[in-house]
Amino acid sequence: MRAREWPPTRSPYRIEPDEGPQTVEDLEVALAPWPDDVAELHAGLERAAGDEERRSQTIGTARRTWVLRTHPVIQQMLADLPDGPLPDGIPADVVWAEYDENFELRPAPGQAEGEEPGR
Repeated sequence: MRAREWPPTRSPYRIEPDEGPQTVEDLEVALAPWPDDVAELHAGLERAAGDEERRSQTIGTARRTWVLRTHPVIQQMLADLPDGPLPDGIPADVVWAEYDENFELRPAPGQAEGEEPGR
């Protein structure tokens, strides 16, 4: 991998086609400080094997991740938060524990499959 830096995108809210890392190799270099993001890129590429549209979406997601990790405006906004990005946030695994892989609410303990949750 070669060392390279890319200038920030013109907008912190959008990455244009001519901005930032363009290839998988560029993304590996650009996201190297965040190994979990590199691992997610690789996992996404593995899942996309043979599906060019899905591969393109995976690369697009990694490019947007790079913007979020590096754009000075976004970094300043995060730094200005008094208690960090989500001081009282509920971890995602807790939120999603009640849902299955199809984003359907899992039955509550003692509740029959297909029965509406009691409210």
